[in-house]
Amino acid sequence: MLHILWLIIKCILILLGILVVLFLLALALVLFCPLCYQGKAQKDSSKTAVYGKLTWLFCAISLEISYKNREGSAFTVRLLGIPADKWKAYFGKLHPRKKKSSLPSDREELSPAEKTGIEFREDTQTKDSGKKKETAWKHDGPSSSDNEKRRWGLTEKIKGVFSKIKHSLLSGWRALKRFLKAARSLCEKTQQLKEFLKDERTRSAIQLIWKNLRRLLRQIWPRKITGYVHFGLENPAATGQLLGLLGVTCPIHKNKISVFPDFEREIFEGELYARGRIYGVVLAAIAWELYRNRDLRTVIQKMRKG
Repeated sequence: MLHILWLIIKCILILLGILVVLFLLALALVLFCPLCYQGKAQKDSSKTAVYGKLTWLFCAISLEISYKNREGSAFTVRLLGIPADKWKAYFGKLHPRKKKSSLPSDREELSPAEKTGIEFREDTQTKDSGKKKETAWKHDGPSSSDNEKRRWGLTEKIKGVFSKIKHSLLSGWRALKRFLKAARSLCEKTQQLKEFLKDERTRSAIQLIWKNLRRLLRQIWPRKITGYVHFGLENPAATGQLLGLLGVTCPIHKNKISVFPDFEREIFEGELYARGRIYGVVLAAIAWELYRNRDLRTVIQKMRKG
């Protein structure tokens, strides 16, 4: 009896060990297997093309997106290098679905006129009654309007003018009160925002977010950038100004993108290629550092409370 119980416990422990190993393996793949990306854009006088690709798990899973101005956009998912449509077709052949036999119905459907005959009759009756009411109103209308115009006197006109003036003054006073209330609330909110930004915990939380944001940008920034830009505007002075603006971006791409200005004609051509990778362990570390920071949590709680 004890031997059988020991075998059962041993099997359970082996299964638990296998599950733990599989979980650790999946966690290691998520954290240490990078998500690689690459993109390419091309523009010239004849075509415009954009291509992007995401790969994970050593190119076992890939996602491709492409666009061309003549062919349109395309979207492809690949598993082990094989498109997902082929996998779907293959498994569809292994497990074909049974088609349901369509039995003829013995009941005959009625025509819409037969189904809604009563509704049509009611509509005609209502239309006839409506026409009668309209004709009666047309006969009675002019006499009643003439009587009302005759009864209308000078005193009622004066009352109407005074009521309009009173209404306009009240509406203006209400609008002024609303404006003053909104201005007062805006001043209070700006004062609260100043006090909120002057708080030490808020400053430390902002510094932490800025530091991790720069860390995240360094992580997702492309490792390789190449390309060229050939441009020219209608005004040569505008071309020179744009060349100066593009010169500011040299520290970002480290002179990997060549710039060719054209001061004689209006043109825009170019090509750009970028490639990089993102590690899950860096993202997890950033998320953990933000989560365990007390100052950031207190700031979030204050923002929720308003």
